[in-house]
Amino acid sequence: MENIVIQKDEVLRSGNEEKIWQKFCGFLDLSVDEFMQIQNELLKKQIEHVAGSSLGKQIMQGRQPAGVDDFRSSVPLTTYKDYAESLKDKNESGLAEKPALWGHTSGRGGCFKWAPFMLRTLELHTDMCVAGLILACTEQHGEVNLNGDERVLCIVAPPPYLTGITNTLLVKRFNFSPMPPPHIADNLDFHKRIATGFNLALRNGTDIIWAVGTVLNKLGEKFTESSSGLKLDPGMLHPAVFFRLLKALIRSKMEGRKILPSDIWKLKGLTCGGTDASVYAERLEYYFGRPLHQVYGCTESGLAALQSWKKKGLVFHPYLNFLEFIPEKELLKCKDDAGYQPKTVLINEVQVGEIYELVITNFHGMPFMRYRPGDLFRVVESDDGIKLPQFDFHARADGLIDLYNIIRLDERTVWEAINATGIKYEDWTAMKDYEDSWPILQIYIEPRGEVNTDTLNEAIHRHLLETCPLYVEAITENEKNPVRVTLLKPGTFARYMQEQQSKGADLAHLKPLHMNASRDSVEHLLECSRQLD
Repeated sequence: MENIVIQKDEVLRSGNEEKIWQKFCGFLDLSVDEFMQIQNELLKKQIEHVAGSSLGKQIMQGRQPAGVDDFRSSVPLTTYKDYAESLKDKNESGLAEKPALWGHTSGRGGCFKWAPFMLRTLELHTDMCVAGLILACTEQHGEVNLNGDERVLCIVAPPPYLTGITNTLLVKRFNFSPMPPPHIADNLDFHKRIATGFNLALRNGTDIIWAVGTVLNKLGEKFTESSSGLKLDPGMLHPAVFFRLLKALIRSKMEGRKILPSDIWKLKGLTCGGTDASVYAERLEYYFGRPLHQVYGCTESGLAALQSWKKKGLVFHPYLNFLEFIPEKELLKCKDDAGYQPKTVLINEVQVGEIYELVITNFHGMPFMRYRPGDLFRVVESDDGIKLPQFDFHARADGLIDLYNIIRLDERTVWEAINATGIKYEDWTAMKDYEDSWPILQIYIEPRGEVNTDTLNEAIHRHLLETCPLYVEAITENEKNPVRVTLLKPGTFARYMQEQQSKGADLAHLKPLHMNASRDSVEHLLECSRQLD
């Protein structure tokens, strides 16, 4: 990271609000036609750029598509397994150009998915992060409340996760002051990073908090319940901290309540990523005194979408990825026919109220083409005058259960954990749910014989700790077992299947999915269990 020479941006420090807004947030003023023109031009350049690389030839099946339509009709949809062998061991030989660095995210079974990052991508990704900070700190179109030297409390995963890499990029490209600073943060585990950053923010103050929603929610809860926040090292209890806490205590006493983080800091902005962010929006605004601004991105796409100044729907920008969307009805066809290649629509064709799976093709020499990150979005109504479609994150599309934005559990991993307990069972289904606004792995299982629920919870949890390193990392901050087993009465799945069959369901839809069954399916399953009393 220290060896990366990334171009310094001077626009933010110019103080010219019009220029700053146009550079970082100008995409919010695009028409759909203008958006599509940018997309099409960048995709043509990308095809030319990667066509000669061995990975490009592999994905494009040895030919160079003549244009956008040809690309969409001739290049198959891909997942990480199509790239895994080429990118294994951070192999650069198949890429169109030498990457500036490598990052990773979690994949199936707790394994890492490595991704190369080109220098231009890093610059644009960081620009979009600044756009997110600008929009988090304003409630008006065109208003800029940043100057580039803000103190940012960063509660995110460490490098080589992209969120951790971004801390260093913000310092290099701009002059933000992340807490903890990258040279300290990069040598700390996740729990110590949070504690160190929080202590620094108590001493120095903070202007912006950038975090993963689940972790920030827990921090707010712990701080408010204890009225003292995280445990402080004796060396941190100097006059600045004491004065800040005393002022917060006086304010809370006057209002007859516990101390809130908003009593400690008067924030410019609060921004969160992660699939859980919307779940915590109201609670985080209560804790921290600012409306929550949400962003969406992943390692393979960079920061791809962010909310406007209204803090409502997500708006995709056109500069890092060519965007396609698989309609929900096409996804249903895939469930019936594993070999079916679903059709996609473009952003000028999506419809309000409909659900789509995102498909991305990287620009600027990045490797992923017609790639499915596995995320579903719903198109929503907007009232902020933006002409582009706006989206809410809906769910995972690929059968993975995301916990704390660190680990994604697949069906095999959960199945093996259940089997490792040694219990006899008829069948099971699992989903992500929430307990006191905290993510849990909810498993519904029909046992054969007597089973102790607490013992089963602990046994599944213990197996995941022993077999999944990323699960251990995810649990470190949570400090409790997220597994919750609900036992179903004998005959539940049989009754469910009988009722589905009586409704005319085909064989593929007689049972709930093992992973991420719909809430309607789960409620039906629970009702079948209740009927067996």
